[in-house]
Amino acid sequence: MNIRCQSSATRCSTPTVCRTVVLRLKPFEDRAGSASSAQAAIREAFSKGANVRQANVVAFNLPPIIDLSVGGGFESVLEALERQEPAVIDSVMGGIIAGANKDPALARVSSSYNANNPSIYIDIDRAKAQAFRLAMNDVFAALQRTFGGFYVIKFNILGRTWQVNFVVEAAKSLYREHTV
Repeated sequence: MNIRCQSSATRCSTPTVCRTVVLRLKPFEDRAGSASSAQAAIREAFSKGANVRQANVVAFNLPPIIDLSVGGGFESVLEALERQEPAVIDSVMGGIIAGANKDPALARVSSSYNANNPSIYIDIDRAKAQAFRLAMNDVFAALQRTFGGFYVIKFNILGRTWQVNFVVEAAKSLYREHTV
């Protein structure tokens, strides 16, 4: 396997020398078969590292982000344009995922949608909000941040797309007594 690597010394809790190595694989189009995959590189690192008595070699793949694959992933949106019930949307989503996972070009297709998520109805007094000079967009944004999460940014490091989301802890966001 032809792999280029970058390494740097890292701090350790013991007086020994620690090393972090980040492997950069060839582009997907230049890899032939599973022998050139990230998993093959991990197996090779464990195999060769086991022969070095003076070292503890641990190899792992960078963690994926939900809804983004290791290779960068894709994103799609399923919309309920006819006010379908959550269970119906969940069923349709399940069919889409099952069909996508049958395609050999795709792997581990999943969704973060869950029809069983709790929901809260909030009746907003728009006249009162306007009297306080609050823009409705700001009210909705505050509710989104209070009861759920929101997208912050996507960025690319080492050939992977990472997505940053702000998410509220579930235990704190679901209690009505925390709302005004």
